[in-house]
Amino acid sequence: MRRWIVPVLAIALFLSLIGNLVGLGYVLGQWGAERPSMALVQEAMADYPPELRRAIRAEFAAGRGDFIADVAALRQERRAMVAALQAEPFDAAALRNAQQAVAARTAALQQRIHAAMLAAAEKRAQP
Repeated sequence: MRRWIVPVLAIALFLSLIGNLVGLGYVLGQWGAERPSMALVQEAMADYPPELRRAIRAEFAAGRGDFIADVAALRQERRAMVAALQAEPFDAAALRNAQQAVAARTAALQQRIHAAMLAAAEKRAQP
């Protein structure tokens, strides 16, 4: 047997182990990371008891895709508002329209959160 095979295999095994640990760390980080859109919900529920927070999160789980889409739309509308603020020449009507769109989307998201809270509370109240 050649003497160089054992050290080469040991180095290859070590590099493979490091790659696997890095990959596992990345996957676990992505799995445990809080999604930005859900941070809004978490912040809104910070003062609620843990059992109520779990019930509200369960309500959101069903409509999470719609909620994430709404948050993405809100971000897009905010970008449009910033663009209207920076537009040359400045157009006050465009800024007002962008502000109204942001306000409407924000109100819709707040209503979605409140509806989930109500549904969770109603389910908890049922015997």
